[in-house]
Amino acid sequence: MPGIQDVFTTLHNVVLNHMRAGGLDAGGGLIAFEFGTPIPDDTFQLSDAGATVSPTLAVEFMSAHADTLPEITESMFRRRSLSVDDQYMLLLSGSTASKAETVDMFGLVKRQALADFEPTLGALNGMYRFRPVYASPINWYDLAETSNWTSISIGGSDNPPPRSGTLPKIDPELTKWQVVPQRYKPWLDRRPTKKSLRTMSPRQSFDTMEVVPDLRRSGDAEFRSHAITALKPSVLSRFKAEKVVRTVGLPAATTEILPMVRKTVPFTRKFDTLKVSDAPLSYVATNLNQTLLQEATARPISGDRFSISFGLCFVKLSRPWLSNVLLNLPGWYVPNYGRASFCDAAAASGPMAYLPTGCILIRDLKIGGQWSGSDRSAIEGSSIFGGFSLLGRSYDRETATISVPGMQSIGWLCEPMPNLPPDDQPTA
Repeated sequence: MPGIQDVFTTLHNVVLNHMRAGGLDAGGGLIAFEFGTPIPDDTFQLSDAGATVSPTLAVEFMSAHADTLPEITESMFRRRSLSVDDQYMLLLSGSTASKAETVDMFGLVKRQALADFEPTLGALNGMYRFRPVYASPINWYDLAETSNWTSISIGGSDNPPPRSGTLPKIDPELTKWQVVPQRYKPWLDRRPTKKSLRTMSPRQSFDTMEVVPDLRRSGDAEFRSHAITALKPSVLSRFKAEKVVRTVGLPAATTEILPMVRKTVPFTRKFDTLKVSDAPLSYVATNLNQTLLQEATARPISGDRFSISFGLCFVKLSRPWLSNVLLNLPGWYVPNYGRASFCDAAAASGPMAYLPTGCILIRDLKIGGQWSGSDRSAIEGSSIFGGFSLLGRSYDRETATISVPGMQSIGWLCEPMPNLPPDDQPTA
């Protein structure tokens, strides 16, 4: 039976083996874990009499859940307040051919990327719009589809031999109990539902942003203009505080509008405030996790022998509105930004260093162990064990087993991005 650090090393290898068995190639991607986000059984159910399972709600959930650009260190996935479509929009709107001889070819790629970026979907839960992230298998959300799930037992039969090369480093935060304040403890035994997560949420509202086309933009001449640029983060913050966005139409000549450049994008940001009852459930669940972790007391897991079992489903993600052709094309820059300001591939740093391209889901978690006295005390008040959510857990003292029914998201496959933008702005 492995210790807690060995559990995540083994889990890392299990996920990669599971992907290969399913014909998926991780390529240069890496596996990173985050503290488990509970996904209630009713997340994908409509409010009709039959509680119909809805594929539309599944797309809505995953689109919000995967809309983050993480910081990754020692196999730990840490969410940041950077959305994929916002950062991509900054790159897309400002992207400009570096050389005159490639303007026409680059323009074709960019116009197609702009056209792909424009469509959005309306949410069933809440008055907001979003860009969809589609998942495969397409019915991953349907718990009745048992073929999507593989039974895993770490400490039992599913301990693959170590992979050749350097084993992944595991962040120490993934080896601890997270003991929450007393006021949260009544919720720990309750199996999460959409309603209970919203009720537990410490926030009453969420700021949201929708990126939509600026209907006043002036067509192809604008896209060819070297004046097109992306908003600096400081400007974005000011706009968000004011909940307004001002856009300026670009004339064909650039000399007259250079003072306006930092305010100009071919898309408009529309900010709104959603009540917690209308916000995407993923926002509510991940924010609740962050709040519990901020208030929790971390305690070492002192036992050293565990057995862990669960159902595993790896979900591959696709974003039809994001142009891999553009992102991997050489010979373009973004005015006012240096080469590799969004992603420095060599240093694996920057806002877009990693893109989540797969999600690791588990269900019906069971944890057995040779618990110490401090571990048994922590079981009563912890929302997290290692990287696993314990919301809705029960503890069988006879078998010393923690059971957590239902689904949770525990990690990601993340793809390293190339240098973005690939070039510096040419000097005059």
